[in-house]
Amino acid sequence: ADSLEASLGTNPALPDTDGDKLLDSVEVLRYGSDPLAVNTDADVCSDGKEAASLNNDTKVNSTDQLMVAQSFGLKGGPKYVVDFDVNKDGNINSTDLLVQVKLFGLC
Repeated sequence: ADSLEASLGTNPALPDTDGDKLLDSVEVLRYGSDPLAVNTDADVCSDGKEAASLNNDTKVNSTDQLMVAQSFGLKGGPKYVVDFDVNKDGNINSTDLLVQVKLFGLC
């Protein structure tokens, strides 16, 4: 893990170097975003909000949370929807809701 952090230029003491609520490794390996930039594509939304807004309406709200709650499940299960697994850990659960709550609101 530290060798990945060193190659990326991120801080191994911080799990989220840029503070956008996405772990550095998740940004690089799952989203392809820059762990050193809060807003990789320089649009109106931070990388974290883009990941947490499941219906791509640039806001994180109860609609997104309802989508996650209705899709609780394990990867490969009948209710698993990859986009709803916000932290990309293979489970749709309360951790994904927590990420959404931390990012709740408009961009």
